[in-house]
Amino acid sequence: MKGVYALQSIPYRSKRYTGVAERHDDRLASHYEGKSPHTSKLKPWKLVVAIRFEEDRRALEFERDLKGGTGFSFAKRHFWQPWMPFSRASPRRTAASPPAPVAAA
Repeated sequence: MKGVYALQSIPYRSKRYTGVAERHDDRLASHYEGKSPHTSKLKPWKLVVAIRFEEDRRALEFERDLKGGTGFSFAKRHFWQPWMPFSRASPRRTAASPPAPVAAA
C-alpha cells in the first residue's frame, strides 16, 4: 500500500516536493535528515498532505497527476495556496466590493 505526500520547504516557502512511498514515515524522515538530493538543500520541510491508497497503481497515477497539468492546478488550489506568502492570486471581488485603493506616490 503506497501513499502520496506533499512537502513544503519552511525557509523557502515557494519550494515544494511531491513524492510517493510505501512507508511514508521512513521516506519523510530521509527528507528531514537531508538524505534526498532533491530536497537536502531546501530543508527543513513540513508535511502538507499525505494520502494512502490501497492500490499502488492508484498512488503512482495520483502522484504523476499532481506533478503536471490539471493535477498541478488542483494541488496549487487545495494544498499550497494557504501557505504561500506572496501569492499572485488575489482575493475574488464581487460586484459589491470595490477595488482596493492605490497608494499615491
